[in-house]
Amino acid sequence: MSDRAPEFRGPFTDYPYGEHIDGWIDRQASLNPAAPALRWRGQEVSYADLVVDAETMAVALAERGVGPGDIVTVRMRRGPRMVAALLAVLKRGAAYAAVPLDWPRARHEQLSALVNPRLEITGAGGAWRGDAVTTASLLREGLRLPPAEPPGRGSGQDPCCVFLTSGSTGAPKAVLAPHRGVVRAALDPLHVLDGPMHSLQCASVAWDIFALELWVPLMRGGTCTLYEEGHLTAAGIRDAVAQGVNVLALPAVLFNAALDDDPRCLAGIDLMVTGGERASARHFAACLREHPGMRLVHAYGPVESSIAATAHVVTGAGEQDDVPIGRPIVNTTVYLLDPDRRPSAPGEVGEIAVGGDGLARGYLGDPEATADRFPTLDLAGRPRRVYLTGDLARVDEGGDLVFVGRRDRQVKIRGFRVELGEVEHAIERVPGVGRAGAVALPVGGRAPERLAAFYTPAPGAPAPAAPETVREHLRGRLPEVFVPATLVPLAALPLLANGKVDYAALPDLLPEESAGAGEGEGEDAGTELKAVLELAGDLLGRTVYSGDDLFGLGGTSLTAVRLANRLRLRLGRAVTAAEILELRTPARIAPLLQAGPTVCAEAEERAPEWADGLPCNQYRFWLAEWLDPEADQALIGMRYRLTGPLDRAALAQAVDTVVGRHEALRTRLPAVRRRPVIEVLDPAALPSAFTVAEPADLAAAQERAEAFARRRYHIGRDVPLGVLLIPLGPDDHLLVLSAHHSGFDGWSEVLFWREVGLAYTELVNGRRPPYRVATSFHRVIAKQERYEAPRFDEACRYWTDQLRGMPGLPLGGSTAEVGPAAEIPLPIGRSLLERAAGAAAAAGGTATALFLAAYVRALRARTGATDFPVTVPVAGRSIPEAEDVIGCFASLITLRFPGFPDDPAAAVAAAAGALRAAVASPIVPIDRLYEPPAGTPRHPLLQVRFAMHNYAPGRIDLPGVACEGERIGPPVERSDVAFEVWPEPRPRAMLRYRADLLTEADARLLGERCVAEAESLVAHLSV
Repeated sequence: MSDRAPEFRGPFTDYPYGEHIDGWIDRQASLNPAAPALRWRGQEVSYADLVVDAETMAVALAERGVGPGDIVTVRMRRGPRMVAALLAVLKRGAAYAAVPLDWPRARHEQLSALVNPRLEITGAGGAWRGDAVTTASLLREGLRLPPAEPPGRGSGQDPCCVFLTSGSTGAPKAVLAPHRGVVRAALDPLHVLDGPMHSLQCASVAWDIFALELWVPLMRGGTCTLYEEGHLTAAGIRDAVAQGVNVLALPAVLFNAALDDDPRCLAGIDLMVTGGERASARHFAACLREHPGMRLVHAYGPVESSIAATAHVVTGAGEQDDVPIGRPIVNTTVYLLDPDRRPSAPGEVGEIAVGGDGLARGYLGDPEATADRFPTLDLAGRPRRVYLTGDLARVDEGGDLVFVGRRDRQVKIRGFRVELGEVEHAIERVPGVGRAGAVALPVGGRAPERLAAFYTPAPGAPAPAAPETVREHLRGRLPEVFVPATLVPLAALPLLANGKVDYAALPDLLPEESAGAGEGEGEDAGTELKAVLELAGDLLGRTVYSGDDLFGLGGTSLTAVRLANRLRLRLGRAVTAAEILELRTPARIAPLLQAGPTVCAEAEERAPEWADGLPCNQYRFWLAEWLDPEADQALIGMRYRLTGPLDRAALAQAVDTVVGRHEALRTRLPAVRRRPVIEVLDPAALPSAFTVAEPADLAAAQERAEAFARRRYHIGRDVPLGVLLIPLGPDDHLLVLSAHHSGFDGWSEVLFWREVGLAYTELVNGRRPPYRVATSFHRVIAKQERYEAPRFDEACRYWTDQLRGMPGLPLGGSTAEVGPAAEIPLPIGRSLLERAAGAAAAAGGTATALFLAAYVRALRARTGATDFPVTVPVAGRSIPEAEDVIGCFASLITLRFPGFPDDPAAAVAAAAGALRAAVASPIVPIDRLYEPPAGTPRHPLLQVRFAMHNYAPGRIDLPGVACEGERIGPPVERSDVAFEVWPEPRPRAMLRYRADLLTEADARLLGERCVAEAESLVAHLSV
């Protein structure tokens, strides 16, 4: 390529396996059907499975009229089902527009208005928008596409996808990209490996690099690991490489951050592609020093040219600050044009114009912008359709293109193209705002990292709107990267002589940094606070004080990721980007580091007590089934009598909405090579959790309810919850909940029915229930266990000492681990509960403590034993995030009462102290504390159970429908005997026992003694 040539041409070649993405993937599936196409959450999806799933979905699309020329929007959680949905759209000859889940509703609506989709596939319940048929039901039909290609497909110029990019007029632009734009990247030698390719898909689904990460390796027969942990960190890269990833694509700012924070995290990457912003020769050199065998590619290309237009292999030899963007990739041409749109003179800077197979079809819904930015020009002696990028470049001595800058106000922030005019227009639409001006920071040679905006009050307004008001408005309309980190109200913007905004003067108007609270600065600051102040200051390029809001000073989510990485390396303490985003100031972050668990810099961010990758509770249930597949004691069953006019369809949709919202209710735990795997299904993959039975009379319905509540779950194949509705009459129903403890507990029951009631109310009032996927159960429980980790060893020692030498309760009888369950109701009503609460308070306890003391006294009297275990349940939710998450947090703690006092007040006080210790303790698995002697199938610590259920059973608030519920116990019991009390909503109590150990007469006498002891304690303490 000569620097005098008006045209720069990349290698031109044919498409050996066709011009469509799906055709290439079908070929790989036929060649190697069992090869892994996707990896996700420790699982592999083969090429055969991916293609079959996509073909099944394509049939459903065809039935809904989707075909060539159509656009389908896809808004799903990243996972194999999302990939199959995108591939299904391509198989129909249509184009997809993938919508990130974190986009504001307004941005989503802008996209829909631009593309006018034929259909939308959402991750909310797996529904096809506007249609009651779900993806899961279509899969059950077993439909398949005919082998012939869908009719009407043309060349690779057919559109395959839509990317949304920023627009200078205040509205985004929808770029319609062709198949050949993606396929040509799979033919480009710089973007592929000769050997196996294993990529990490971590970019936003709305960005064109998504296609490079996903489709290119699949077209080459490689594997793609789907990353869904939010922002990619150095630790995340290390983990991906450990799983086999050898191809990575990162925007320049993330590439630079990874090298700054943990240079060795890229060890094992064979192909690194980076670009999107001005390159840093220093970081490129550092990368090659650490990883001399890596192919490091500096790529350039606007989204209008699909993935990349030029590329350059960085060698480090002779490269100064301006790292070249290289030469055109396969089937691509590049021109440098002067202001008159003619080839620039040799040696002069020119605007980059891109042509070739990657060229987009244009902007949907904007023919004027398409005509302006995609003109046909007379170039190299013939008419050429090109895209005018607005980027300026020159040619260096080696004949490579070198990026110089922009001819307009477009910037790249963390790899995303941002038109500053769009940001300004959005600010000017805020009530109370007049005129706005935006700039990218920092100013100068460094790549911009954030935006700052300045604005004036609207005419007649006494003062500008508050920055918080403006920021909140923008967050409802723009993606996070578009929202300025700094917002500055001004009385007037600085103007040039022609009346235009003087953008060069705006950075000088940024406010001086505030000193914040100022406490703990200087030599008196603790080690953790000093580290936060220093590292945050380095990242933000300014002095930071303890009370400063890091994100008010211009910090972004990327700042939080980098600060978390650096704090981990500096202090060896676990802190996450999410926690930094939540705490915001150094003064609040530092105590978290003081209390946080110590970690190795390379350690996986996982709770210390997880076994085989599962939380303790889930692992225990998985192991129990693996050892005994027929075991069924881990069940929760409830039945509810619903009286009143009921909208069955609305209730079914409400139940499915809530199930789709909570990760634990979509989790299966299959065994792979005798090891458990967490398999969280996408809502789109779920069959309905709601079943309507045939009408029945009450007796038959009760029998059917018990059978449903006690149905056997297979933890590796079934999700842990189902709901059955049995009609008894027009306005009379029996509703049954059946759940497995692996994903559900008593607290979850309350949450579940509360959310179902809210969703049902919205639906019967003609509104769609607000759908937001809840915080991940596994992330919350991991965070909670990390929070409790510093106290874990101490708790193990304490409870081990408490339980050492524990004798069992001498009930005799069967030696089986479980036995048939039976129940006896006990006469404990509202009066006794209220009197118990008042009496116990006098002894420093609660009604729970009083009934526990009564139970211990009754067992001592009936068995003659003076030392035995009593196991009590604890909610197990010790951090705020756990309070609104469905899943099994509950656990058991075993108490011991040797030498239990005879004095009533002392007895209640002893029970209260034991309960306080149980509640305050981290959850410690019983098998860490006590291993029963060989040949002892009945675990001594689990013989006796007591539970005061202080949460009200799940009340279902359905408009106009009365509800009354009760528990359905499992058919078998592991505890020898259990005393349970429910104060709300209708007081009741029972003694539950193993019928192979106690006769009904013995159990009845024990139950009566429990009530009598409670009455006695109340009487003594009330005197």
